[in-house]
Amino acid sequence: MDELEAMRLVHLNETKKKQREAADLMHVSQATFNRVLEEAHRKVTEALVNGKAIRLVTGQSRMFQYGYGCMECNHEKFLEIDRNSMPLEPTEIEMEQQIPLKGIVCSNSKCKSVAIYRFLRDEIGRKS
Repeated sequence: MDELEAMRLVHLNETKKKQREAADLMHVSQATFNRVLEEAHRKVTEALVNGKAIRLVTGQSRMFQYGYGCMECNHEKFLEIDRNSMPLEPTEIEMEQQIPLKGIVCSNSKCKSVAIYRFLRDEIGRKS
């Protein structure tokens, strides 16, 4: 038992050291870093418990697909959008400016439904 407790203490010590280094790198206090870390932990736990998808985005990574989808036939049309012109987490207004819905119909020649939605999707799981 003593050996397990010693291993646990070493792990805690290493974790605290890494957290201090991360806080220094981010130019925030250890208390601020811990508060942000706890909030992130709470949000991830809540999402997992509720069966929601989790997307982690770091830095200025712009790995998204943009487009329109049809609610009738599930057809999707992908758009070429300058990724730097779209904010990382766009508001509805910013989405409307880049991907307007007015006047858009399904691009499937057999459908042409007006029940269209726009999407912003991670490219991470995309198959080439």
